[in-house]
Amino acid sequence: MISFVIVNYNSKELTSTAILSIDRSIVSTPYEIIIVDNCSTDGSRDMFEALARERGNLVYIYCDHNHGFGRANNIGAEVARGEYLVLINPDTEIPSLGFDEFISGCLLANVGVVAPAVVYGNGAIQANGGGYSTIFTFIFQNLRLGYYSRKLGLVKTFSKAVNFLPFLRNTTVGKYLGNFQAQSPMISKYDWVSGSCMIMQKSVFSRVGGFDDGYFMYVEDEDLCRRVAELGLEIRVDRRFTIVHTEGGTQKKKSIKLGVAQRARHFSNLRYLAKFYGNLSSWVLRAYYVLAFSIGGVGYLVKLQPSSAVDRFGFALTFLFPRRTRAFQ
Repeated sequence: MISFVIVNYNSKELTSTAILSIDRSIVSTPYEIIIVDNCSTDGSRDMFEALARERGNLVYIYCDHNHGFGRANNIGAEVARGEYLVLINPDTEIPSLGFDEFISGCLLANVGVVAPAVVYGNGAIQANGGGYSTIFTFIFQNLRLGYYSRKLGLVKTFSKAVNFLPFLRNTTVGKYLGNFQAQSPMISKYDWVSGSCMIMQKSVFSRVGGFDDGYFMYVEDEDLCRRVAELGLEIRVDRRFTIVHTEGGTQKKKSIKLGVAQRARHFSNLRYLAKFYGNLSSWVLRAYYVLAFSIGGVGYLVKLQPSSAVDRFGFALTFLFPRRTRAFQ
């Protein structure tokens, strides 16, 4: 049996579409779909409780508060009955038949976690694996270098350059650019793969204790993959199957003010660095965030947007008080 776990938070339409795509993609393998609802208020509870009563293979768990992504997945995995565990986001669609055959064929004895190829709704490649993050990764992320490289069409140029600079291939940057290479192998080994769709045996997930639920959102997928790799198992992207992921589809429309997800990302980065590189690295990043968001606040003051300036200054001050950051951990 395959157990699909979907964490829902005020995204009933997306989750419904994901369920239908799972139904269409299965050829013959028994499967169940487990929805863990992080205290949605959009009518999800009524809809999915009714659907669970109609179907024999759908389990719906409503949580009385928002546990965050990792803990909610752990709750779903605890009740999963399948040998195979597929943790999949609600803003994904499986467009092709035979996903169950792909799942059973990709998990070899030496493989711990597999992700399929992932594309955006327009068919553009979505980075789905990478090298272990460092403090520089998170600084580049804050500066949005990857986003602007994709926006300006520079990624393909950079990825071609890696072919002429082999020493870059196994670096964090090289592995990121490897997602976009036209001649990427059908199966590639990475340090971690995206939590938008992670496939593994339930026994492996249990052996490592599931996600570290100290992360509210973000980086928990990389953390999990690190612990699976410590078992001597490979982390792979298998491009023989492709899914569609509308990245950020479960979040509200962008606002000038920082949302919960944006704030949680930065706190998760701090936790990750402290856990794998030590407190000094985490505190250096913390100092960078104080500076970066203070500069952002000044920028909004210059633009005569005082409410946004206060938002950035307030967030910068948060990093000076570690106890406050634990609200997301």
